[in-house]
Amino acid sequence: MNTAIHAEAMGYLTQALGEGAAGITVAAIDTTGAGPRVRWDIPRLSRPRTGHAGAPDRAHVAELVSRMMALRWQGSQQPREVPAESYLQLHADYPAVFTETLETGSGWHWLLAAAAESILEGGVPEGHRTCQVKEKFGTLRWYVRGSTPQSMLETIATAEWVSGAVCEVCGAPGSIRTGGWIRTLCDAHADRKRR
Repeated sequence: MNTAIHAEAMGYLTQALGEGAAGITVAAIDTTGAGPRVRWDIPRLSRPRTGHAGAPDRAHVAELVSRMMALRWQGSQQPREVPAESYLQLHADYPAVFTETLETGSGWHWLLAAAAESILEGGVPEGHRTCQVKEKFGTLRWYVRGSTPQSMLETIATAEWVSGAVCEVCGAPGSIRTGGWIRTLCDAHADRKRR
């Protein structure tokens, strides 16, 4: 199982960060009550990273991927299926974070759940509202209103960024695919789309 988790975690991370993932390795996979947590070795960069404008901090990306992996593999020897009505489940499980229903593919379920848990740890301020969570141009868009602390905005921006590495249908590692609609898909769902 650790080999599969290791490979999947690195797949998400390298797709999300591109060249920014250089030097990052899996240090260990820890068994926790929340699921298997990936512990990363993230070396300091000797010079500032260049490349993707607006990319979130690589440590934030690695942490969110670790949280997502724990939820995806929790209590299972293989990745868990996403709930059939993911948007309803997320709204029910995290009502303080998702104050409106979601308009996304089920594949982003574990990513959104991981982001919501991170936000809940920091505390949701009174007056916070999620206006909309949807897909646009193949990646997640998460709009909020009201009092929103910087840490929450960073988590949301990181989730939006990582969504370009997560198949929006099944949650497996994926990439942004063009041709008609722009979507983030794994190889298997991209092949089905081409047929």
